[in-house]
Amino acid sequence: MKKLLYTLLIIYFALVLVAQEDMQLAMEYFNAKEFEKAEVLFDKLYKSKKSKFYFDYYLDCLIFQEKFKEAENKIEKEQKSHPDDLTFYIDLGYLKKMQGDEAEAEKQYKYVLKNLPSNYNSISNIGNSFQRKKEYTWAEEVYLKANLMLNSQFLQHLANVYASQRKYDEMVSAYLDYLSSDVTKYQTVQSIFSSYLQYDVNNEFSDILQRQLIMRIQKEGKEIFEELIIWFYTENNNFMNALVYSKSLDKRKNENGIRVFRIGQLASENEDYATANSAFTYVVEKGSLYPYYYQAKFALLNVLYQQVILGQLSSEEEIIKLENSYLSLIKELGISNRTVDFIVDLAHLQAFYLNKSEAAIELLQEALNIPNLSEEFKAKFMVKLADIYVYAEKPWDAVLTYAKVEEFFPNAEITDDAKFKKAKVYFYLGEFKWAQDQWDILKGSPSKLISNDAIYWSHFIDENSGSDSLQNSLKTYASADLFFYQRNYDKALKISDSIINNFSAEPVVPMAYYLKYQVYMQLKDYINAAENLDVFYEKYSYSMWADKAIFELAQLYDYYLDEKDKAADCYKKILFDFQGSIYTEPSRERYRELSGL
Repeated sequence: MKKLLYTLLIIYFALVLVAQEDMQLAMEYFNAKEFEKAEVLFDKLYKSKKSKFYFDYYLDCLIFQEKFKEAENKIEKEQKSHPDDLTFYIDLGYLKKMQGDEAEAEKQYKYVLKNLPSNYNSISNIGNSFQRKKEYTWAEEVYLKANLMLNSQFLQHLANVYASQRKYDEMVSAYLDYLSSDVTKYQTVQSIFSSYLQYDVNNEFSDILQRQLIMRIQKEGKEIFEELIIWFYTENNNFMNALVYSKSLDKRKNENGIRVFRIGQLASENEDYATANSAFTYVVEKGSLYPYYYQAKFALLNVLYQQVILGQLSSEEEIIKLENSYLSLIKELGISNRTVDFIVDLAHLQAFYLNKSEAAIELLQEALNIPNLSEEFKAKFMVKLADIYVYAEKPWDAVLTYAKVEEFFPNAEITDDAKFKKAKVYFYLGEFKWAQDQWDILKGSPSKLISNDAIYWSHFIDENSGSDSLQNSLKTYASADLFFYQRNYDKALKISDSIINNFSAEPVVPMAYYLKYQVYMQLKDYINAAENLDVFYEKYSYSMWADKAIFELAQLYDYYLDEKDKAADCYKKILFDFQGSIYTEPSRERYRELSGL
């Protein structure tokens, strides 16, 4: 008995293998348009398996060979054998249509629609048969009628038919009906919409989806549509609108601010600080009894700090208000591991924006004594302390502090930054050879930005070394650069202009134009900033800083002056003229976006 069973299993698997090989070969013939060979194999497979899948391909082979009579006989034979299978009537209608008999085709299709069974599987087969033959209008009629018969069970099928015809309005409506009837399908619908948004070049689909979602929310008020529109807006980086609906759901569902907090995080990550500010403020105003209060408060302080750095908040009153918010939280939580995340920011704010260097130094020195302070934060505090010493005209205190970072944290990522900044202090002091030696070492830094800047600055000293005249121009530039660091922009501009006027033949001049660009950027005078970069590039395109200058000019035109054509031209110059630059890849990516490639 076991031997017989074993033999039968071998025969069964052998037959399965043969059928798979026949199927693969039949498809190869069909795709190669060798329909006569494919016909034989599909006929064999259909007779063996009685699968409608094989019959459909067999019928296609006959039609492509214009064996219309043979095809009709075959269909009629199958109709007699399977009187309840209406897909054979669709086959006959399609055959008639291929012969130009539209009236007979319509007659067969109407028969199917009139006799549509109230059976889910049968309707699915009928709809699929119409779709396979690209008879989308008839498939649509089938699903519309089926939805009435079977309580909207074919909404997704209907949506797919609309999608095949690029009827996006109808498609979106059908999918939203589908979601409305079964909210557990949220991920399915969201995934489908996401795929369409990905390739929505002209925003046609996006506009339709937004309009219909707003209309559904207004008419039906279902939370599931609000969930979907929040997702839609975040996908499109429209965080402010996402926030509006998030607040609405938060209030209605008593969510304790978690949804709004997450919108704030997304907005902050995407540098939409105005929306992030609004989101975190909403959560903070719920009060300290809510679970996300402190997280939101910390996040809000960080957002406000970023807004100050970017110049979005610039009045002294606003900056003092932010300082007081920091100090209030420190008073509540103490200078401790709970507050280390924002101590560096507060110190920077006090020193560089409020001229309270001594308060900032005292804060950082106290923070360095926090028990169990991590090595990472010790290094951060020390580097910021040294930065402030430079600002406060205590260069040797700065040098000693940067050196301690090198000594205590030799393997930390921040150490190369400390080394670079220490060299810059020596540069400010006029110790150019010492600064150059340090930058030469940093050319091998694993940080591309530090390595690149070290190469630039070392070369800059080389260019401006030698004669007394060169040394004088370099010292003059170093003083202007220090004034820029100390946010004394009037003096930085005045000295830069004196370099351009008095050292016109010296190699330091292009960097004077670059320094003026940096000053004007801080002053938000973007037109003057662009003019100085343009002069830099046009007159000194041979400079080692030329790739950096043209990239920053591209970004100025792109993001500040909204002159996209000029921006694209600048990105293109980098691609062709500076192929080894670190700015090549970001330029290529942005150039493609701007030029639609």
